[in-house]
Amino acid sequence: MPELTVAVLTDSGGAHLDSYLTGLALSDQVRSVVVADPSGLSEVAAKKTLGAKLTHFERDHAKGLVNQPGMALVTLEALHAPPVIQMALEANCHVLAEKPSCVKAEDFEPLVRLADMKHRFLMLAFANRLRGTVIAARKLIQSGQIGQIYGCELHIVADQTRLKNPTYHKSWFADRTRSGGGHLMWLGIHWIDLVMHLTDSQIVGLRASRGSSVVNR
Repeated sequence: MPELTVAVLTDSGGAHLDSYLTGLALSDQVRSVVVADPSGLSEVAAKKTLGAKLTHFERDHAKGLVNQPGMALVTLEALHAPPVIQMALEANCHVLAEKPSCVKAEDFEPLVRLADMKHRFLMLAFANRLRGTVIAARKLIQSGQIGQIYGCELHIVADQTRLKNPTYHKSWFADRTRSGGGHLMWLGIHWIDLVMHLTDSQIVGLRASRGSSVVNR
């Protein structure tokens, strides 16, 4: 019998919420779901998608954690995510957060330390790791058949027609103070994660250029 209770902590800016609700509805390992959304905009979709699995719909994130769910799924605009993730960790939840979940890396670092201290998982939604091609590539690299990896080159091509949409201009995705960055932070982060995942490597430094300036870290 499934035992997991999940709290979905979201708001009007929550990305991929429909996909998350569908996944929770279909999962045999999820017994019940609580959705907390101060805006109330997701209530109709939550009731329709989750059906009997939806035990409560709250307008307060804290109330969504009252019954000590085993996991919290946090999908909020980047600026608002860190305090809600902290709240979930303090409630002893494992946390799956929609990326990027912060505007600056410095905002996320204390959350990692808190998760480690409380022995809780703190995960970002990098679903591309589960693609069949990625799983096959990782096995191929780990087998040593292609030899030692000395470098990787990433090329990303994505549809940018939304950039002409006035509705998009008003969203948090198009506001650096609320999103923290643009294409690289929203989509490119998936491919950076895949490089680390495929090669079992960690990024220890970076070199970035913009115009005539160069930054090393």
